Amino acid sequence: MRFRSFLIGLVLVGLVASLYSAPKTLFMSMVFEGTPAPYNTGWVGTSELARLLRRQGYNVYAPTAWDRVEDIVLGGNYTRYILVFISPEKPITSYEASRIASMLQVANISILVADEAETSNELLGYFGARVTGERLEGPEGSGYIYASLNVPVNGFSKSYMLQLSIASGIDVELFRRPGKAPLTVATETISLTQDGVLVGAFIRYTYLRTFGRVAVFGDGTIFLNTALRHSTPTMNYTDFALAVFSSLSMGANPNDIAVVLDTSHYHSNLPNVTSDMRPEEALRNYVQAPLPIIIHPSMIVFLAIWLLRALEKMYFEALSTNPAIGVPIIAAISYLVYRGVMGNMGVRMVNDDVIRSVEETSIVAETPLRTRLLKSAKLSRREALEALYNLSVTLDYLLEKHLNVSLRELVEDPGILEAASRVLQVEPERLQRLASKLMALRERYEGVRRFTPIVFRWNALVRKMVYESEGILEKLGYTLIGEKEGYKGVEYGVRKY
Repeated sequence: MRFRSFLIGLVLVGLVASLYSAPKTLFMSMVFEGTPAPYNTGWVGTSELARLLRRQGYNVYAPTAWDRVEDIVLGGNYTRYILVFISPEKPITSYEASRIASMLQVANISILVADEAETSNELLGYFGARVTGERLEGPEGSGYIYASLNVPVNGFSKSYMLQLSIASGIDVELFRRPGKAPLTVATETISLTQDGVLVGAFIRYTYLRTFGRVAVFGDGTIFLNTALRHSTPTMNYTDFALAVFSSLSMGANPNDIAVVLDTSHYHSNLPNVTSDMRPEEALRNYVQAPLPIIIHPSMIVFLAIWLLRALEKMYFEALSTNPAIGVPIIAAISYLVYRGVMGNMGVRMVNDDVIRSVEETSIVAETPLRTRLLKSAKLSRREALEALYNLSVTLDYLLEKHLNVSLRELVEDPGILEAASRVLQVEPERLQRLASKLMALRERYEGVRRFTPIVFRWNALVRKMVYESEGILEKLGYTLIGEKEGYKGVEYGVRKY
């Protein structure tokens, strides 16, 4: 087996293996910089969450200054406010926590805290909860943990089995108790990992004439773009996020709710926007360059996995509706495998006539390329590259013989190009394009270039190069395709020389 075939086999095995161990590849290394802000459209941002909530009818704000959070809550006339803190990088101070507690007296406020560090504990302390900040480890230290996250919705608890990435445990008192007066709080639901570690809870509170819910989770990644973009029917982060906000709405209509995505606790790499600008209005100031994302190896793997999953899903859906469709698909796969195996064993999968035609063209300088061959014979990539190499050598040979000009000089010297184009009666741009293409293919064949120029149809390229070269050779008194009256075959010119 050739090394190339062996390498391709390894790549295919790796892709298939990653397909069937997909949960471990969901949260790949966060290679794109940024903060979990709604202005960040990269993998670690929350722009997808903001967009999802806006589609549901919520009024979404993303203030970058703390005073704007207070202005929105105290100066608005919404039925309910939901304050969201996702993986804050700067701690919520005791002053800020006390200001939130004071706002509970005048507005119905729900709070979502998804934090794997201890930066939110000043606020959570008002509700008898805290994040431990101790990183949880999955099986054999993998870091990937599965948890059953329970959400109270309409008097029932709905459970979601999700994968956590960077997660910490939380502590919460599991009975009705007085909070910091005059708060009264009660834990409604809790969420545990498969190992029984507490990682989430919903707490209901009452405060004089107001009431609301506090949702706390020890992992912020479950709300990031990377999670929402890779939701599946069995691990649906999108449905989970919608259920969380439905629970925090406490029965209010989304149109009457203001969701405040706090961005004042992230570091300075936020976009230069006004503090009350909505995420969708600011995205153009914070769109990451697409090229590094597209060519990054992790993105290539994700695209390959996504394509395989899509093909698999389409196949099984078609099979479930029409079982007979599997027969031609299996036949096609079997045929392709057969061709591949026979090709690796050295068996040519073409008829004898085509083989003889291809053998006739192996050395262009000595044998004419017949029109029939150019229109009917299918050359492999290697055969086409060899034919084009010989075509380049032949044309270079004859130009040197009659005009004392090489293909390289036509590419590099504008003066020589201009003079040669006048003699050959060919447009300079056309002549330079032909010479440049033939030199590039020649250097690839000789090993000077490491990568082959991008070619989608090798046979079409051979035909094009031959016919374009024919127009030049005719000016020198030669023909490449066949015998013509008044012209000599290329092999005559080369041998005579």
